[in-house]
Amino acid sequence: MGINRKITNNSNFKVFVVIGVIVFGGMALTSIIDANYYSEKNQLTEYRLFILIAAAVYYICLAYYEKQGNKG
Repeated sequence: MGINRKITNNSNFKVFVVIGVIVFGGMALTSIIDANYYSEKNQLTEYRLFILIAAAVYYICLAYYEKQGNKG
């Protein structure tokens, strides 16, 4: 049972990493493609800062999740 649990947790971890890359990568790509829209409203820096902070929080939570999963 322990081996299967670690494989499942590792698979879940990889899925969450891919989801994070897609979500935050898409947001970053949007900020590049629509830079004129955000810069007209003087929000480009704020939007990119939000993306960085949100991604950092997401991956910190994900690392905590992985650490908790490896204890058992």
